[in-house]
Amino acid sequence: MANDKKRVFISYSRKDYVNENGVHIEGSIVQQVKDLLQASGISYWFDEEGIYTGAEFMGLIAKAIEEADVFLFISTDNSNSSQWVQKELACANELGKWIVPIKAVEKYPAAISIWLAGNDHLDFYHNPESIAKLGEIIRHKLDEIDSEAVKLELNNEIAEEKRLKDEDKQL
Repeated sequence: MANDKKRVFISYSRKDYVNENGVHIEGSIVQQVKDLLQASGISYWFDEEGIYTGAEFMGLIAKAIEEADVFLFISTDNSNSSQWVQKELACANELGKWIVPIKAVEKYPAAISIWLAGNDHLDFYHNPESIAKLGEIIRHKLDEIDSEAVKLELNNEIAEEKRLKDEDKQL
């Protein structure tokens, strides 16, 4: 992906993306998600290599979550049992990120469910075709975020102009 801001953070388990020999799993849900985001022109942050360690890794993950507009969580048995994924979910929740779960399991375990209470999700487990809507759903949300950012910027400019006029009046 380009060096621009990554709009989506993908939270997943490497066990769902590469096999024990380090070879990508053909047609995995993780690969499907990446392909859909790419086809939709949506930039994302994804720990492809899994090469980071310790504090360096935590800092990179936290920064990537903070900078992303959307936190995309691929919920599988592997990711649901990952302590890293639980930490990522906690961070996204703390930062108020829009969390989009792709549910590839019948039921969330309690440790995951607590972070996703009240969130809508794509139900990949019962309806694998639902993932086709992912790009459209995220693109719509990013458009909303961008519209709000433009409105905020305009409001700030108007407020600054008013402040400057008020200062001129006082002189």
